[in-house]
Amino acid sequence: EIFNLAGSFLRMSRFKPSDEDFEKRFNWQFFTENNIKLLVTIGGDDTASTANRVAKFLEEKRHPIANIHVPKTIDNDLPLPDCAPTFGYESAKDKGAVIARAVYVDARTSGNWFVMSAMGRSAGHLAFGIGEACHYPMIVIPEMFNKTPITIDKIIRLMVSSSSSAGSSAWTTARRS
Repeated sequence: EIFNLAGSFLRMSRFKPSDEDFEKRFNWQFFTENNIKLLVTIGGDDTASTANRVAKFLEEKRHPIANIHVPKTIDNDLPLPDCAPTFGYESAKDKGAVIARAVYVDARTSGNWFVMSAMGRSAGHLAFGIGEACHYPMIVIPEMFNKTPITIDKIIRLMVSSSSSAGSSAWTTARRS
């Protein structure tokens, strides 16, 4: 079926269990009944930390497992060898840049202001990559705020001060997902 319809046989989950979830709802017997000794996860830091918690929880239940994690996040916020981008980042940046270029043309030809938002939680790599690819005059990323609260007022002040030299423009900013 996958050859005709594409997709993946792998299932995904965005669930991040609490300590209570582990104690009351986690079916750890599934691992023992099926003699599961290896957990392979694909994802970002939340997935990696959850897999680590699963392994530690199962070890406490006297069923130790190995855990292999494959980093995949469009945030590009995982330190990989040789500064390699994370899986998913380049395609997200490329698709975002296609949209951002069209928005930038609209901004320049209409005299209007546009703000684009890119995923990134507390990392501005994707927003910066998209903005850089389009030569945006301003890119706002979380790292600019030096761990101070990011407010809409601060972002608006940055945009207004930068727009005094440009009549119309487009910006990209990272958003917390």
